[in-house]
Amino acid sequence: MLQYNQMYVIFLLRNGEESMNYLTEYQAGDNQILIDPLRILGHLVQVMKSKGENQRDISEMNGWPFSRTNRLIKGNQQIHARDCRIAARSLGSVIRSVLRVKDDDELNVDISRDVEFFGFLLPKLLNHSEEVSIIAEYELPVSIINLLGVESTDYIITAEVVNQRKAGKGKPELKDDGIFIMFERRHMSNKECHVKFGVIVSPDREDIVFGAWVVPNKFDEESDVKRQLYKQKLSIVEVDSIQYEILAKQGKKWLPEEYRRSEIASSVYSKEKILDTKEFVASFSSIYFEFCRLVNEVEGTNIEEVRSFQNMIDSVSGVVRSDDYAFNWIKEPSTFPICETITNDVLETNNRLCEIDDSHESFTGADNKKYMEVIPLVPIVPKTMSKYGGKLQLLANGVCLCPMCYSKLENGTKDEREDMICELYRKHRDVLRENNFDISLSELLDLYDLVQE
Repeated sequence: MLQYNQMYVIFLLRNGEESMNYLTEYQAGDNQILIDPLRILGHLVQVMKSKGENQRDISEMNGWPFSRTNRLIKGNQQIHARDCRIAARSLGSVIRSVLRVKDDDELNVDISRDVEFFGFLLPKLLNHSEEVSIIAEYELPVSIINLLGVESTDYIITAEVVNQRKAGKGKPELKDDGIFIMFERRHMSNKECHVKFGVIVSPDREDIVFGAWVVPNKFDEESDVKRQLYKQKLSIVEVDSIQYEILAKQGKKWLPEEYRRSEIASSVYSKEKILDTKEFVASFSSIYFEFCRLVNEVEGTNIEEVRSFQNMIDSVSGVVRSDDYAFNWIKEPSTFPICETITNDVLETNNRLCEIDDSHESFTGADNKKYMEVIPLVPIVPKTMSKYGGKLQLLANGVCLCPMCYSKLENGTKDEREDMICELYRKHRDVLRENNFDISLSELLDLYDLVQE
């Protein structure tokens, strides 16, 4: 399987220096769907089954009545290009990737990676070109899924350029009321609210918001109190949201109440600042991290305080490389570190001895103590953040390794790495379970791209 950065290199080489003409691309795709809609639908069903989803899942993810989904899949209803695009998006794909599949090909869901990098694509929303709707509704949502390395089917994705009819002389004209790209977490046990993260762009394209929201089923005094409680739990102070509050007051005519009154964490960028790719991509990643913590808080999970959270965000801000603009933390699962306090506890608990072999030697570090590396056994990546939250920062998840074993775990042979993970899992399994941190060996090996035979 291609690594994420290789995919983007291939995309850039294929398209040369010129950006894709999305209008032409999508028009050609619509024509193909019109010619043979059942074939395209068949490929989408293959992707659906490969991801373990069914018709009811597709209905939920796209806001479609089950009867409609059932008729579409059985070919009992006219198939429109937009339906195929939306279905592909919910499965983490863009429709052109599905169109390129030949009938005798084994469908590989990783063809969905054929989109531009988030950092390149987002600035294209900051104009009023005809391509904006295509980018906002289909391309950017899949690019976000790729950026974060998460599974699209864990979310209900909504994306649109909101247009409202404005009365005037003659024919009514369309009024642009902004762009909303939202990801709502599925499978929540708390049915009183909807937990979302996403991107909002103002109608004048001058302001861009990255945010996480808890939208209650009904706004009242209790929902306002809960909002403040969630902010407190995530250590978000008033000054952190002041830019969003200003925007919400100024944007009453276009920003719906559900977003004005439900923001928990946010970053607001001006049109000029969004040109700093490195900064805004790191900011979006930090918002997603807050969203993961928020999901756990809403579900009632006790979140451990992440004392070095800012250090984590600082580490993310430096991982965008100038050569291929790919995230190291998608390729290397332990870029998010164990926080400093837990790191010191791990070193003390293990007496600065390697957990693979306590006879392993090391050198003296700058602090005049034996130098050792501390890593999280269960990698701290978006996929695990959304599932385990603050448990990732427990002492039980910290591993003490000598420099040689640390390097071997990163760069050794597959067999060596697998043996090391198995050994560390056996040592930590019981204490992890004591902390209600239940992960199987096969799940852990999968996080390290290792498969037991």
